[in-house]
Amino acid sequence: MIEKVPSLDTFHQDISALKSSSEGSSATGTKFQDILQQWIKSASDAEIKAQSLAHQFALGAEEVSIHQVMIAAQKSFIAIKASTEVTKRCLNAYQEIWNMPI
Repeated sequence: MIEKVPSLDTFHQDISALKSSSEGSSATGTKFQDILQQWIKSASDAEIKAQSLAHQFALGAEEVSIHQVMIAAQKSFIAIKASTEVTKRCLNAYQEIWNMPI
């Protein structure tokens, strides 16, 4: 009933696996872009689920409790906040690399 939202540890493990797999080879390893897309999609899915549960609760669906709505909303908030933070850090790293003297 309660679905797990990927944590930052999961994201870190994905990045570690990316680093350990053939440095930059796209033949066998997962691309960084794919990991970010998966992360953002899971955050989006959590938001959609939270909105759906809130809508069902507002309409009076008996199978949806306020607890489920609040848990889904909190999971969504955490997933979006984590995605935003990861995006900020990636952009900061990109800007640092871009500004490095050659």
